[in-house]
Amino acid sequence: MATLKQTYLTDEEENLGKQDAIVAFSGGGQTSAVLLTKKWSEVIPAADYDSVKIPSAKIGAKWVAFNNSDFILAVFPTLSESINGIDDYQFNIAARSVMVFESQKDGKLFAYGNSI
Repeated sequence: MATLKQTYLTDEEENLGKQDAIVAFSGGGQTSAVLLTKKWSEVIPAADYDSVKIPSAKIGAKWVAFNNSDFILAVFPTLSESINGIDDYQFNIAARSVMVFESQKDGKLFAYGNSI
């Protein structure tokens, strides 16, 4: 498998912070989802709908999640926050796909990329 850097990053972007081979929370769910701590995150779910969550959304923040597996990855916002206008909703990333999550208002994320 290619690493996140080999697939999508340059050395300059790596300085913004990345984390490879994050194991998503088995069984899914928002409360116990693994918190993404770096701007660039390569996640490897072991089964469909294993989950991660985005840190609390602050204006101007951006996170990129790369699902480096053959399974569907579930991404949640922080509790009581939203993705694309829906509070506490599971956002799914297709296998071998990338999604970008940007905040233009505290507590609100806008997602774009390859979702299902």
